[in-house]
Amino acid sequence: MVHIALPNGKIIKDVEVYSTDIDDYDLLIGMDIIVETDFVITNKDSRTTFQFRSPSQGDIEL
Repeated sequence: MVHIALPNGKIIKDVEVYSTDIDDYDLLIGMDIIVETDFVITNKDSRTTFQFRSPSQGDIEL
């Protein structure tokens, strides 16, 4: 169990984690984290980025 600190300073406590030998990833974000925030993934010019917003501010217009 670990605490996860999101970029906006929000801390989600007691997150169950698993170890793996996959070298390409630092962290896999699960639904237990995503449901705590507004979570947006964008991909442009083969560059993928993501953002967290908490607390949720409702629907996002695209």
